[in-house]
Amino acid sequence: MVIATQNPVEQVGTYPLPESQLDRFLITTGIGYPPEAMEKKIIRTGSIREGVREIKPLLTLDELQKARQAIREEVLLSEKITEYIYRLVAATREHSMLLAGISTRGAISLAETARSHAFLAGRDHVIPEDVKALYVPVCAHRLILRPENEALDRKEILLSLLDENPVPLV
Repeated sequence: MVIATQNPVEQVGTYPLPESQLDRFLITTGIGYPPEAMEKKIIRTGSIREGVREIKPLLTLDELQKARQAIREEVLLSEKITEYIYRLVAATREHSMLLAGISTRGAISLAETARSHAFLAGRDHVIPEDVKALYVPVCAHRLILRPENEALDRKEILLSLLDENPVPLV
């Protein structure tokens, strides 16, 4: 597992990753700034590493592996939900403002994270709301905008596609 930070493209020394590398990141999320006291300590010491070793894990490796196995084996992804995911993914591939939409790897990532979302909610099956909750975080960074549309917000494009695609009755 890799957790990485990404600086805005407009910062000096940063270059956009190629599509093939972006597609390997499961999810994009923001973490914001640290709490005031912690940020002041970081500023004072000049290090963000101090205290990292004191962080207590929420799960052991064994517990994480068992949860992953349970998600794969016990959480149903129905044909209707699979079709819904496919329609949302295919819509990105046909969008006039996009050069490249969501790949099959991206669709698999959306399905897996939807299963995890259902599992964490205590369900043994995926519902449309699980897919909708993860569509933007899993897919936004994978979209490649046409050069003339670079200023557009990828999240807004995905939200419009959610509105355009009917939610299946499960």
